[in-house]
Amino acid sequence: MDEFFQLDTITVKVNEKHIKCAVMEYSAAKVKDLREFGYTDLTEESVQESVWRIVKGEKLTDVIDHFIKDDIVTS
Repeated sequence: MDEFFQLDTITVKVNEKHIKCAVMEYSAAKVKDLREFGYTDLTEESVQESVWRIVKGEKLTDVIDHFIKDDIVTS
């Protein structure tokens, strides 16, 4: 996970607009959003791990990865 912290910003889709934001800000916002959706045990660390998998093009491992994949602009 040490490599993750080299990733400071990502680009996400918000209302069809591409916005660059800090990974930590995105993680906090996504945790809040998904906890309201019913994922009450979700942590910022697990969201950050999902972000890292998606950015690196690794295999998605759970439903959270898929939610996050829909947000992140990778190309």
